[in-house]
Amino acid sequence: MEFIRGCAVALWAFLLIGSFAAAADYQKHPPHAGGLDIQYECKARNKTTSMDKKLTQIALNLEYLEAEYFLWASHGYGLDKVAPYLVDGGPAPHGAQKANLDPYYNDLFLQMGLQEVGHVRAIKKVLGDPPKCAFPRTLLDVSKKVWADSMDKAFMTTFGKKLSPPFDPMPIA
Repeated sequence: MEFIRGCAVALWAFLLIGSFAAAADYQKHPPHAGGLDIQYECKARNKTTSMDKKLTQIALNLEYLEAEYFLWASHGYGLDKVAPYLVDGGPAPHGAQKANLDPYYNDLFLQMGLQEVGHVRAIKKVLGDPPKCAFPRTLLDVSKKVWADSMDKAFMTTFGKKLSPPFDPMPIA
């Protein structure tokens, strides 16, 4: 269980650091996030910039990713079943699966997933319905290979070697 707890903490830190890094480096490398070419002046008094649009896309995509990760890990299904009105016809994630978690961590992941559903709902409520501001869930690849490749890149950069065995965010029995 310590390994699973460590994986959950590592994922959370990875997502948090990634979102800060993306926001901090936007001047040099403007972020390219999913979503449509969206009209962000939804309300007459809502003056937004293109950077507001990009940062909002990053935030909404991050919340989609977190919700799918935790819901799939705990339930074996994601937003399509829990809150289909939030995906707005966006494609289902690739490679998602239920994790082999004990009851305590299954409940923890479920609670985190439901919290992320609330975040997606709150962002979309503020932005307004598509096609005005918010956008449908983008295609997410949450397969083991993608996680393993990401962790290998991080370890190669930091330590000069890959993980062995490869990182597995959702070990199954």
